[in-house]
Amino acid sequence: MSSCDTATGEADALGAAYEQLRRWVLAGAAPGSRDGTPCGLGLVLRAGIAGWMAQQAAGATAPAPHRPAVAPLPSGELHAGVVRVLASIALAHRAERSP
Repeated sequence: MSSCDTATGEADALGAAYEQLRRWVLAGAAPGSRDGTPCGLGLVLRAGIAGWMAQQAAGATAPAPHRPAVAPLPSGELHAGVVRVLASIALAHRAERSP
């Protein structure tokens, strides 16, 4: 296989990936849905077609986005205690301001 054949194959794959992405967008699919979103939609939105093409040509996959750790929700008892403390502070402040 010559370098020309390899380049043609890469261009065909790039064109097919672009057309898949294009058809998906034109169909009106929601960007956040998990119903077969083609690879690279986020990259196109962030870096444009040139950035998407460069990444597709390099064969790289996008790194997973960093998601900050989510603090666990307080238990019912702790939540109720916090609410009582905050309510008492608010009521005490209100009582100080009343004539």
